[in-house]
Amino acid sequence: MAARLRGLTAGAAALLAIGFAWLLAYVVAEALLGDGNGSLVDGYWIGRLPWMGIAETLIVLGATACAIAGAASVMVEGGWARRLAVVPPLVVVGFWWLLAMLLSTMRAVPCDDCPPRAPDPWAYAYSIPETTMLLLVAPSLVIALLGLVHTANCAVVYTSVGATAGRVLRARPAAATAVTRCSGVAMIAIGALLLATHLLAGLRLARGMPAMVVGGRQLWPKRPSSRWGPR
Repeated sequence: MAARLRGLTAGAAALLAIGFAWLLAYVVAEALLGDGNGSLVDGYWIGRLPWMGIAETLIVLGATACAIAGAASVMVEGGWARRLAVVPPLVVVGFWWLLAMLLSTMRAVPCDDCPPRAPDPWAYAYSIPETTMLLLVAPSLVIALLGLVHTANCAVVYTSVGATAGRVLRARPAAATAVTRCSGVAMIAIGALLLATHLLAGLRLARGMPAMVVGGRQLWPKRPSSRWGPR
């Protein structure tokens, strides 16, 4: 369960990165397609559809998924310190969504007879990017980092151990051979132990199964037969 949540967190972070890459590519393209005097800010505020809408959707969905999956990962496998640390940024993300849902409906309608505006968090994210970065993206990244602490620790520790062991063993071929043989013996012993454990568990389960009787004859478990018959 925890590994799946970490995978979802990493996938959400990748979605957020794709959204930012899409946004940057669009902004640069708009700045270059102009008269040459436009800046990246001008390219952002041009906001042509559907390209800007796709970028904003990816960013909002990726950041929200980071917050949810990262918080779930921390709650499942994190210690009390990480569980407490994840609460403030999660509250901030919820506050951004509250603002986005409320303030997007308070915009002026184009005519008197037009219906009131529906909640549009994507339009809010585009119109106030500073608030989106501070209240949505930054806390979501903090939550994702807290959720991926275990993965980062494993990556650092295993990489360091593997690199150190490889460097030491390359300098000592005899030690490398001994380590290889010891590792093989250990793996065989662990495999045999696991196999024996499963066999014992299967035998215990079989002993607890109810008797199987077909046509008045007990098929399972088999009764011990006696050559001389019952006494």
